Amino acid sequence: MEFIRWFDQIRLTDADLVGGNGANLGELDSTGLPIPSGFVIISDAYRHAVDSAGVASVLSKLRSGASAETTAELTKVADAAPGTPALD
Repeated sequence: MEFIRWFDQIRLTDADLVGGNGANLGELDSTGLPIPSGFVIISDAYRHAVDSAGVASVLSKLRSGASAETTAELTKVADAAPGTPALD
């Protein structure tokens, strides 16, 4: 499976796969505007990495206890993740 899409392969309908910014870059590229060539790493790449590393259950457990009310709360959950160095 390919985990990247070049800008010339992307359209707005691909937003779920490449995100809004990626989809917009694909649209800009299709118009012929002078933008640098580039690519987007698709969302399936993240899922593949999580599955391959065997951490899906750990992430799910962490996410279930997370509140997205404040950045501080999310940082606390992230810092509690095994093998995650605290960001200073």
